[in-house]
Amino acid sequence: MINIEEVDLKALKHPLLSAVRTHLPAELTSFCEPGKDRKEKKAPLPLLAVAIDHGQLAGFAFALYYRQLHLADLSLVYVSDQKPFGEVAELLLSFLEARLYAEGCLVIEHHYAKEEGSPDLGLETELYRRGWGHKTLIHTRYYFDCYAFKPKWFTTHHPLPDGFSLKPWKTIDASEKLKIRLLQEQFTFHPFISPLEDESHIQEINSLALLHGDEVIGWMVTHTHPDDPQLIRYSSLYVKPEFLAKGVAAPLLQESILRQQRSPLRWSFFQVTWSFTDQRWIRFIDKRLKGQTSRIVHYARLSKGLR
Repeated sequence: MINIEEVDLKALKHPLLSAVRTHLPAELTSFCEPGKDRKEKKAPLPLLAVAIDHGQLAGFAFALYYRQLHLADLSLVYVSDQKPFGEVAELLLSFLEARLYAEGCLVIEHHYAKEEGSPDLGLETELYRRGWGHKTLIHTRYYFDCYAFKPKWFTTHHPLPDGFSLKPWKTIDASEKLKIRLLQEQFTFHPFISPLEDESHIQEINSLALLHGDEVIGWMVTHTHPDDPQLIRYSSLYVKPEFLAKGVAAPLLQESILRQQRSPLRWSFFQVTWSFTDQRWIRFIDKRLKGQTSRIVHYARLSKGLR
């Protein structure tokens, strides 16, 4: 018989805690270690439920409850390979949902990633069965091998019209960046595609500014993060709307990819955030980029109201 117990994450004395730690991702392990300060007003309440079968760990579920928002995030459900996933997950989810209800939680969410073409996820199926719904596709990442990127449109030269030019983003000075920031504050473009975000990780190899005369009117900014130094993210492609009909977006993207192809960094991805991505960019991806990807990963959210 499988029993469910809550682990006291203040005392940290449960006999199965060390077994749980071996299956936790790095961002959650700190909640199971001494010295974690949870007295801050905005700090989430961590909840850990373990499934025990004859003294052995059969599985566990971990959630973070944000009291001020009355919102919980189901971070992880783990079930041992030797146990039936649905049976153990059902027990763990029932326990956690009841526990969160007692805390005053209104909504519980689960964020997860699923590679296109992969089998259905066991947890996703179980959550649907338990009445979770309101699935929201948050964003999609399209991964590609830059060295093998040779679609027909790309191998055709796309010159910039007269009066337009490209230059490395790193050469854009403070006065130009101030102008861009003012435009951002006026909601001229969405902050998500701002070239001024996460500047410390901008990839100088192929981040470019698009100019009309001396004015910056667009950019292709990429990033490389320390946790994956061999991967380039094509973060923000933008051209002022009044210049889109000039045919400048394709040369901008083409030159950025060409510069990566001349570099030692082979792998890359671009991302669509569905809630605000321009439909023109989505159509461009479907027509020009999607067919060149090595894999596509969708990031989604499921939620359930507890009241």
